[in-house]
Amino acid sequence: MIGLPLMAPWLAPPGDRRDSWIIPAAAMWLCVPFFFVSVWLEAWAVERWIPASATQYLKAWSRQANLVSYGLFEALLAALLIFCLVTIDA
Repeated sequence: MIGLPLMAPWLAPPGDRRDSWIIPAAAMWLCVPFFFVSVWLEAWAVERWIPASATQYLKAWSRQANLVSYGLFEALLAALLIFCLVTIDA
């Protein structure tokens, strides 16, 4: 668990059933920086190509839309992680 945050992008496929939890855990961890990069890139694009009158509204909308979508990703991955952990010895 300690190496997971640093090694998440370089995980090998699980070797046996007991390692199946690693993939959803790594995906959950990687969703955090992906969320921030997505919000930052969309804010940059809005500032560059959208008129200033709509900029604040679109930035807020983008942030909320990303919160919803990444929240759903995290919830689905958490369910998959729990499933993997529960069925390890089954």
